[in-house]
Amino acid sequence: MNRQSPTRFDIDALSYINIRLDLMLLDSRTLHILRKLELVQYKLEKLQRELQTSRRDRTAGEP
Repeated sequence: MNRQSPTRFDIDALSYINIRLDLMLLDSRTLHILRKLELVQYKLEKLQRELQTSRRDRTAGEP
C-alpha cells in the first residue's frame, strides 16, 4: 500500500472544512440561545402584564 503524505492543499482544505463545521455548530447554538432568550422575554412580558393588572385591580378595589 503506497500512502502519500497530505499536501499543504489537503491540510488547508481540511482546516477550512473544520472551521466551517465549527461555525455551523456555533450558529446552531447561537440560534438555540436566541430562541431561549425570546421565550424568556415573552414570559417576562407576560408576568409584567399580569403584575400591572393585579396592581390595577388592587388599587381599583381600595375605598
